[in-house]
Amino acid sequence: SNLTVDFGFVPGGLLSLGNLVWLDLNNNGRAEAGEPGAPGVTVRLVAANGTTVLSSTTTSATGHYLFTSLPAGSYIVEVDRTSSAITGYLSSTDITTSANPDNDEDNDDNGVLITATTVRSNPVTLTLFGEPITDGDADPNSNLSVDFGFVRTVSLGNLVWVDDNNNALVDAGEAGRADVTVRLLGADCATVVASTTTNADGNYLFGGLLPGTY
Repeated sequence: SNLTVDFGFVPGGLLSLGNLVWLDLNNNGRAEAGEPGAPGVTVRLVAANGTTVLSSTTTSATGHYLFTSLPAGSYIVEVDRTSSAITGYLSSTDITTSANPDNDEDNDDNGVLITATTVRSNPVTLTLFGEPITDGDADPNSNLSVDFGFVRTVSLGNLVWVDDNNNALVDAGEAGRADVTVRLLGADCATVVASTTTNADGNYLFGGLLPGTY
């Protein structure tokens, strides 16, 4: 007779991770009243090794996502930037809490690892009975504080021309100047943000910019 084969169970036992992908209209890194969620955005749950995709979902009509039935451990949340609702958007400018999704602060942007097609959080560690109860669900086994803000990009241009009569207006017959180097500077008038050259018609364009002063 062997009476040593036992089975233990933890109350609850499994955890959840979410929560919001939103359009950060003022690019301050915080989800605020009047800023809409982004629906239909692909969100992936990635193992802490950064390569293994464990699950995938899409945001709801209000921009929310949720991964459930997760064992305790560390995870990375990844947002697909090619999703139609955020095409032409960049990750919100980071704030002091962005890099630490484990601080349980809700409604702050946690997207800090950025590629051409994705935005990721730093690793989030889930522990039984150790998750926030101030994130909207009062459940200590659910973390609904990993959020991602996106801000629409802007463009700036336009023309370098030969002002034959020096009246500061583009008049008929005054030609654009091709192959002129144009640099975009930051608000400090010293940092070069981007550089380009005018096309055959004298036009230039800087696209994919965050709102700001240039």
